[in-house]
Amino acid sequence: MRKVIFLSLIFFCGSIYAKKLNIALLDLLAKGGVSGSVAAALSEEVRYEFIRTKKFQVIEKERMDQILREHAFQQAGCTDQECAVEAGKILNVEKMIVGSLSKLGKKYILYLRVVDIEKGTIEFEEKEQEVCEVEELTEFVRPLVNKITRLIHRDFGKGVGELLVMSKPIGVEVYIDGRYYGETDERGIKIPNLSTGIHNLRLKKEGYKDIERDVVIDAGLLTEKRLKLSTISEISEEKDGYLEGIMDGKRDGTAATSPLLWFGAGFGCSCLGVGAAYLMQPPSAPVEKLIGKSAPYALGYSEGYKQQAKKRRTQYAWGGLGAYAILVLYLSSIR
Repeated sequence: MRKVIFLSLIFFCGSIYAKKLNIALLDLLAKGGVSGSVAAALSEEVRYEFIRTKKFQVIEKERMDQILREHAFQQAGCTDQECAVEAGKILNVEKMIVGSLSKLGKKYILYLRVVDIEKGTIEFEEKEQEVCEVEELTEFVRPLVNKITRLIHRDFGKGVGELLVMSKPIGVEVYIDGRYYGETDERGIKIPNLSTGIHNLRLKKEGYKDIERDVVIDAGLLTEKRLKLSTISEISEEKDGYLEGIMDGKRDGTAATSPLLWFGAGFGCSCLGVGAAYLMQPPSAPVEKLIGKSAPYALGYSEGYKQQAKKRRTQYAWGGLGAYAILVLYLSSIR
């Protein structure tokens, strides 16, 4: 009897262990004004959060770096599918986690991709973005890692957890899934016994714009959410910044579009040139124009730049096609 129990325990423990996937995480790529040291520090936070789930066997960074050095593999800037698959084969893991940390105005954007090594494909791609200070970046790592873990392990995190909401200013009304739970004070407000999964969080205060977020609750864990409400006057300033960005973007989009190139495309390629001008992906706004700008301005600038660049090159191409048509008619008339 004891032998049967002992063997059953071995089988049970082995089955639990078998559920753990072997994964490795390459350092995040720093983009858009983010320093390499910040990206490296956040990479460690992402690695820790994957270990915390207890659903993965995560290769230690030191061991990973040593193995990749022995194979003369350059991991800096490795975020695409082919590069991740190559690294995964060297490390003998089932999945690779790659990603980037970028900044647009005051908004930080964290991308994570899960690459399946055997299939050689990107299995999942998720992102979290927030307007925050650099020291607050760690706050949206856990929700992103938990989201990815749930996509891989559908049974992850069943049970109940707690939510701590901190707000600026205090005295903010807190609603979870439409139910009122109270107001925040200097220590925030703690909401216990929430079922695991995604809940809708809404904050309200007179004179401020409501905030609505999706929050992820983990079994047996306390999830923290720190949010800052904007006053109505601040919202008006953001709108002004967005409109200013659109105007500046349109101006620069016009200046960056070559009349000669697209006139020539319409003249030399006829309708194909016009089609290319209209259908081709519009150029991205220059990043250097957005450094130090607010998020609303950056968004408006990018939209205005792309719209105007596409509009101008299409107009130039139509002009070239019109000139070609006039030339053909003229040559036909003198024959």
